[in-house]
Amino acid sequence: MEGAPVSPPAAPRVLLSGSPLGRLTTLFKRVAAVNKSNGPFDLLLCVGQFFPSQGGDASAEVAEYLGGRKVVPLPTYFIGDYGFGSEIVQAKMAESSGSGPVEICPNLYFLGRAGIAELSGLRVAFLAGEYDPFSYRAGAGSDASVPSSQRHQDFEALAALANDNERPVDFLLTNEWPRGILEGVDKAEAPAGLDPVAVGSPVAAELAKDLKPRYHIAGTEDVFFARAPYRNRGPSQHVSRFIGLARVGNDKKQKYLHALNPTPSSQLSPADLAAAPPNTTPSPYEPQPSTSQPAAQNSKPPVPGSVLSTGEPEGGQYWRWQEQPNKRQRTDGGDKVCFDFQKGRCERGDKCRYRHDLSGAGPTGRGSESGGPSKGPPGPPAPCWFCLSSPDVETHLVISIAEHSYVALAKGPLIPGHVLVLPIEHHPSLAALPPDVYAEMMRYKDALQKCFAAQNRASICFERYLQLRAGTHAHLQVCPISRSAADKARLHYESAAEKNGFRLVPVPAEEGANGAEQLRNAVGGPGNYFMVELPDETRLLHAIKPGEKLPMQFGREVLADLRGTPERADWRACKLTTEEETEMADAFKEMFKPFDIMET
Repeated sequence: MEGAPVSPPAAPRVLLSGSPLGRLTTLFKRVAAVNKSNGPFDLLLCVGQFFPSQGGDASAEVAEYLGGRKVVPLPTYFIGDYGFGSEIVQAKMAESSGSGPVEICPNLYFLGRAGIAELSGLRVAFLAGEYDPFSYRAGAGSDASVPSSQRHQDFEALAALANDNERPVDFLLTNEWPRGILEGVDKAEAPAGLDPVAVGSPVAAELAKDLKPRYHIAGTEDVFFARAPYRNRGPSQHVSRFIGLARVGNDKKQKYLHALNPTPSSQLSPADLAAAPPNTTPSPYEPQPSTSQPAAQNSKPPVPGSVLSTGEPEGGQYWRWQEQPNKRQRTDGGDKVCFDFQKGRCERGDKCRYRHDLSGAGPTGRGSESGGPSKGPPGPPAPCWFCLSSPDVETHLVISIAEHSYVALAKGPLIPGHVLVLPIEHHPSLAALPPDVYAEMMRYKDALQKCFAAQNRASICFERYLQLRAGTHAHLQVCPISRSAADKARLHYESAAEKNGFRLVPVPAEEGANGAEQLRNAVGGPGNYFMVELPDETRLLHAIKPGEKLPMQFGREVLADLRGTPERADWRACKLTTEEETEMADAFKEMFKPFDIMET
């Protein structure tokens, strides 16, 4: 006699949380209450930053759970292995000999760098850390790698694991939203305050496109957003759902805890998997067929110097003399000198739209309106690395060029993202800049700060001006730092100044046209000085007296010590090959593009 049919196991009940940021008492108190009233739940999955950004009450809360003085109420799995106190994750991973989630304390597990875990019958894919373009390309063990950052090896290993199994991934957990997830979303339904072009990580987007998870869960944007389902391309054409969760205990009362009761894909038929609700949209990661007229009839002519379908700039690079996109362009190249020609490598010959001679050109290669030499600032007494018209400039380091200034990767960068903002023409210091040049450089500085803020990082800017016999080209150094390091920055700089026998004095930070004059007044004239702008926009200054000795690398030495990498204080110890510099610059261009003043 045949037995009664066996019922499939009950679908697991899952709680999902956004960034705890160390607020574990708030999180677990809420989890315990929900579990009591609506449970039992099988597990809690946390995305976003698990540990606090700095020490204090939140850090003390974490210590109480890790030390066993408080109990984690539900099996909890997280991937945000960065922040204050996250060193315990690396220590526990080093102690662990097997694969799979690593127990941090009873009922609390770190899922790992990247992989797929079976949790309560669900196939859960995960990618830990944050996306940093430099660390992602550099890989583990490189000087350019930040320990908590994602690496391309992790991405490739995860993609391979997913492709080895025909069963769809039930959950994909990433800390950051996927870039492009707001594509195709009605403006009325999209979360306010988020730039649909810039928000999210390209790695998370590529992973979502490749893995086609049934549910993609992410944090870090401090807002709750449940996107309409979208249909994936492929044999099964099942739908995916994206859920973004706010940080735990946020002031805006955005939802940070969400419950799901999904049936594992292993228990679903192909027809069940392919079922789509009425509000399903196309995939935001796949190009959609265009219904518009051909581009030749419908779009604006490309701006000279922009990237075309061939991947090469139209007409070649002439960076310095590129006009603003909203200005009318001359189709014959006008009076602009070909930058490739200046470097001795223009391959377009007679077909080039720009001048192949420097006659009538001033220090920047530009002729005046009357055809004579232009009147710019005095040129350097010796060849200058930073003048764009100089044969010594290393163009592969250049990130962006505007009308009066440009951004370039720092030579021997202290940290991935360390860049310089410089005037195109030769000026010795920020205090000596004309008003329009100073104002534009501050716009670049603000854009860089917004770029770093989008990665949950702060930044420090500093300038050291010393009158040297060989000449000095003004340059403002901009370095990203962690939020936790940002809180200690002022104390580090002030303490280091005292050890070197001088004081740093707060001065107003004027960023408009009068900024250079205000800086000159604070210095007391055209003298030497050191200036640092902290993450809270406080500007500290020391006017260097005649005969006073200030360490040449003071600004960098303090920053290196602040980061715990004093061995990187000297740029010569951090030199990269040209290939590495080019790759790093290309990565930064891609990251900076949504914030670039020449793109926005």
